[in-house]
Amino acid sequence: MALTLGEYLGGLAKEQRNQRETQGMESGTITSRFILSTHRVKFLTSRVLIESRNIGSYFILGSASNGVLGTNTLSTNMVWGNAGTKWGSAIWGGTQQSFSTVEEITMSQPLTDTGKNLIAQWLGGTSITSPSHFGLGTDSTIFTESDTSLGTEIARSAIDTLDNSIDATITYTGTILSTQSAFQSDTFRELGIFNASSSGTMFGRYIISSLNMINTKDYKFTVDINILDNTVGFALIPTTGLNLLRDILTGNSVTAPTHVAWGAGAFYDSVNNSGLWDNAIWDSNANPLATDTTILDEIQRNIIGNTTVTNNIVSYDTILTSSQANGEDLTKLGIFNASSGGDLFLKLKYGKIDKTNIFQIQSINRVLIL
Repeated sequence: MALTLGEYLGGLAKEQRNQRETQGMESGTITSRFILSTHRVKFLTSRVLIESRNIGSYFILGSASNGVLGTNTLSTNMVWGNAGTKWGSAIWGGTQQSFSTVEEITMSQPLTDTGKNLIAQWLGGTSITSPSHFGLGTDSTIFTESDTSLGTEIARSAIDTLDNSIDATITYTGTILSTQSAFQSDTFRELGIFNASSSGTMFGRYIISSLNMINTKDYKFTVDINILDNTVGFALIPTTGLNLLRDILTGNSVTAPTHVAWGAGAFYDSVNNSGLWDNAIWDSNANPLATDTTILDEIQRNIIGNTTVTNNIVSYDTILTSSQANGEDLTKLGIFNASSGGDLFLKLKYGKIDKTNIFQIQSINRVLIL
């Protein structure tokens, strides 16, 4: 069972008290100072779009109405030498129609708990499988985040396109063809997103109006999901971090967070005639921005010491040792997915710490997938 933030802070306070007592009895004992943060990221489905198109007069390999391989009824448009005939294609002759809207649903619906938990596992360093299939079912029971499957699943079809071209936005598109007869005998009321052709994890479930698919039409399904930083205070998940989450859910190979960096929040852009740095630009008092990609005046970067995952909560626990960053005024912290460079996943500002060798800094940074 995950601890509440209050319980967690209470435990840290007790640990600090014990350290102070130990220091009082044992001169020279190293104490700890703590940097704590909780970051929140929301995955919200914003749109479900269902479209259809008439297959028209063009020949479709395997179609019950526009040509069946091995019969004499290929199509009136299937004429050898016809400019519209394409040998080697599943479509020969005729004119392919455009899609038109059947139903468009706008919403602000979260993912399932199982989907959120799987994302948390990736943040904890576990490989996961991204969504790959749409599923359709006949149950119209209202969606709850605890749903793990469609109410009455009938069949699944592969997602054709996983689009990550827009910041912090995922678009899944899939087409069910007129030849997919498994979808042509039921009235559908629910649509799901899964990461397998059967079983697997369901990321989303959406209630739709009654849909009966027929063998003279193709159907296209589009689902848009937005990824939003919902962190409060002087901390955030910047666009680079949101895009890491976007990319892992669109089938891209990306690296989860691995390192914590501490910085003073300043940089210098020139050297004066005396050989000293000048034109210092300080951002120690500036709040983190969604456009941030670095920690200004980064002093030290350490590998994350311990990562724990409990359901939809990830916790990163890292030590800046008593021998590191001494003499520096630290004000910023960031988590990256590389030992140098890499992508900034989260960032926060805290009260200035004048680092010395008599204490270490323990950063405990939690991420909640909502």
